[in-house]
Amino acid sequence: NPLFSFAVKALQQNENLHALFWEDASGSLVRIVSLRHDPSLVELYRTQDTVQFIVTTVDPHGGILSELQLNESLEMVGSERVIPKTEKLVRPWNIQGEGFKGLQFLGPYVFGYASLPGISCTIAAAEENLIFGADMTLDRFTDFLWDQYVSQSGYSFIFTLDGLLVAHPREPSVTLARRGQEEEMWFVPLVHSTRAEVRKIGEFFNSQGSEA
Repeated sequence: NPLFSFAVKALQQNENLHALFWEDASGSLVRIVSLRHDPSLVELYRTQDTVQFIVTTVDPHGGILSELQLNESLEMVGSERVIPKTEKLVRPWNIQGEGFKGLQFLGPYVFGYASLPGISCTIAAAEENLIFGADMTLDRFTDFLWDQYVSQSGYSFIFTLDGLLVAHPREPSVTLARRGQEEEMWFVPLVHSTRAEVRKIGEFFNSQGSEA
């Protein structure tokens, strides 16, 4: 499969990517997650440390049809798992309006398949009737920001125009809030940041409203 080969190569060459996926016109989706021998991801996905890629195939209604676990040589580890239907997956590229075309950045939101906060980038290939996308977790954004030199006393951080903190090198950008019996992840508003300079930027954008 050319798409599979392309996705695996891209994941091997770009350590900032968490997963690549594609969806056809029927709504069937294939996702490849790269674990990168990260102990926290091995634990999260409840797998072995020899597993490098997890490939899931999902039906249009959100039920995972199958899961394959592969090592670095793309050899199967264990056997194929068939998993019962789960709750419908969040696919924000389907939520943001019909007739989606071109390149689009989605999020921040919590990846339903891993309970990790992140951002997706999707592109529609009209001729192939296909949507191709990439997932990047917020901790990768934080690592990226740590590597950016601004000045001796300055730093970079990422936020949305509606005032939510996406990634910050010196404080968490997500918080847990209880809704009913469950805890959900929420992105921290700039005005609730622990850092005064971030709160000031949030207050400025709030004062500007839709003109910001």
